[in-house]
Amino acid sequence: MRVGIWYLYVHSEIYKWKGKEMSETDFRSSLFEWRIPKRIIPLIMKELEMLGLIKREKRNLIVLTEPLFDKDDCNFYYEKLKIF
Repeated sequence: MRVGIWYLYVHSEIYKWKGKEMSETDFRSSLFEWRIPKRIIPLIMKELEMLGLIKREKRNLIVLTEPLFDKDDCNFYYEKLKIF
């Protein structure tokens, strides 16, 4: 599965705001702040988990992996998507 820029960006921003560990409730709230409808938040969380960007530990703990995306250095993605 290829990782989309949107997922990488959202993941890096949540990591920057909240840190490496947070409750599932805080994580869902962070996604809701991005105006993501409540109904699709579980789908997005599952995709983030499948992509290895988050891990569920214990019952209500989400652990974020180190971000792979830096919005200040996007040259790799521009080249990969053949934008310049």
